Formats: sequence, structure tokens, C-alpha cells
Amino acid sequence: MFVHSYDYAIPSGVAVIGSRAWLKPALVAARVPPALRAGCVRYLIDQFSLRLADLVTVYGGRVVFVDSRGTLGPADWANELHPKGSGFNKIARQRWKPALEAAGLL
Repeated sequence: MFVHSYDYAIPSGVAVIGSRAWLKPALVAARVPPALRAGCVRYLIDQFSLRLADLVTVYGGRVVFVDSRGTLGPADWANELHPKGSGFNKIARQRWKPALEAAGLL
């Protein structure tokens, strides 16, 4: 089984098409100062990634963790939750392709 992390989303308040923003409003509601918001998102994603990495240890070779943290830059994001198409392609090329090749699937 392949599991994957998320990259460090930017809590910009830019909404998903047809929806409301999610990250920034939650951080504002929690009274997180603006200077700490990106760090909070980074911390949450890092903690989630640690749990995914634990699965690799627990399930000895049956789980592959594709770590996509640190792949995208600010210009790669379409909104505060999703990369642009080019950002998804960057993650696919840099993170997924090597993992799939290592598993003999490409």
C-alpha cells in the first residue's frame, strides 16, 4: 500500500473553487497570530507524516510512504489546499515516480 503526506500548504485564505477557505479561517478562529500560521500548518503536516512513516515500520515492507513535503514552492499552489496542475506534476515526477519505480511498478 502506498500512503503519502501532503506538502506544506500555505494558509493564504485563497478558497477552493466554489467553496470557502479552510486553513486560514481555522487558524484565525483559534487566534493563531499571522506570523505563526505557516509554522502551525508545517507542524501538523510533519506530525501526520511521522504517523505515516510509523506505518512503514509496523507493516514491514507492505507500506510505502511517499513523502512529498518540501516539493512545492509558493507559486505552485492554486489555493490553500491544492497545487496547480504543474504542482501536481512536480510531485508526481519528483516523489511518486521514484517510489513506483523502486517498487517495480514503472
